Amino acid sequence: MPDVRELVHHHKSGIARQLTGIAARAGAAGPERLGRQPAVLLEGATALSTSLGSPCPRHVPLRPPAY
Repeated sequence: MPDVRELVHHHKSGIARQLTGIAARAGAAGPERLGRQPAVLLEGATALSTSLGSPCPRHVPLRPPAY
């Protein structure tokens, strides 16, 4: 059975490849770089949802903290 790290690497590199392919098909000058940028945002959103215990942190309104 594959190691968890291998599964995670396979999954995340697959997402980055898909996004890079979309950027290349759109004619981006630097599809590798452009394709990885939304992958980083997705990774951050995933980490944030885990930290906040929220399945969808983007639906939480951004408001300054109440003092």
